[in-house]
Amino acid sequence: MPADLPLPDGVAAEHIRKRFEMLSPWLDGKQRRLLAAVEATLIGADRAGQVAALVHLAPRSVRAGLREPADASTLRQPRWTPGCRVS
Repeated sequence: MPADLPLPDGVAAEHIRKRFEMLSPWLDGKQRRLLAAVEATLIGADRAGQVAALVHLAPRSVRAGLREPADASTLRQPRWTPGCRVS
């Protein structure tokens, strides 16, 4: 799908861009792909090219991110248990 098509109603390109911009400094490459894939999934996975253009990633990277969560073995387990205090 061409990147110049309008996004669905209620989806602001600036929100996607800003959210990615704010989180990106703390993310590695895989996490960036997954975040972009989440954004693409929310507006329609067929719009991966549009999301890629908004967040300056290759469309291929976003499509790879769309495939990754389907294979849970590729997801890294947290080093700590959420909710646990570290002393």
